[in-house]
Amino acid sequence: MHARRQAKRGGLGAALVLAAVGIGGCATRVEAPQAPIAGHETRAVTIAVTVATNARGLPAVSPEVLGDWVGLAAVEFAHAGIELKVASVTYMRSSEARLKTRRGRRALAARTDSALPVAFVHGMGPRTRGVWTPREGVVLVSGTAGATTLSHELGHALGLDHQTDPSNIMCSCQRGASPTFSATQRRHLWAAVGASRF
Repeated sequence: MHARRQAKRGGLGAALVLAAVGIGGCATRVEAPQAPIAGHETRAVTIAVTVATNARGLPAVSPEVLGDWVGLAAVEFAHAGIELKVASVTYMRSSEARLKTRRGRRALAARTDSALPVAFVHGMGPRTRGVWTPREGVVLVSGTAGATTLSHELGHALGLDHQTDPSNIMCSCQRGASPTFSATQRRHLWAAVGASRF
């Protein structure tokens, strides 16, 4: 409820986020344009989003940007036959420092037993835009990251490694105009989602 109240303050952009992430009964689904793997059903991965706020209450990422990044990730995963679902969006007051510690990330993961925890923070360092923390099982994304960073880190969470091709989402260089997952990566993601707890 607190997340909805907080998001409503954002006006129209917040309403778009609520629709994009399926909060408040406004679920939007992105269907795969074609069956990427013949004879296989669409699978789903669920994320629980936490947005850190600073001491002044400013969120690490605006509702509009959050909606854009989640929407882009949903489209990329739909091409792999995966529906990206958002279980919740929570705004945590003054949580920035806690989410950057192992103990804080473990506490976050413990609250989301059937969803992959994704936390947006204000900053992570001069060159770090996002990170998958396998020991704690949490994806962290900087509020100053690029649009495909969420997709990239979700790829790591599902077992993908870095690539050197600039047109690939898993390239940390991110120089391609419209990076995507390769056909091989899409098959891997589809298989990984079937074996994951998310």
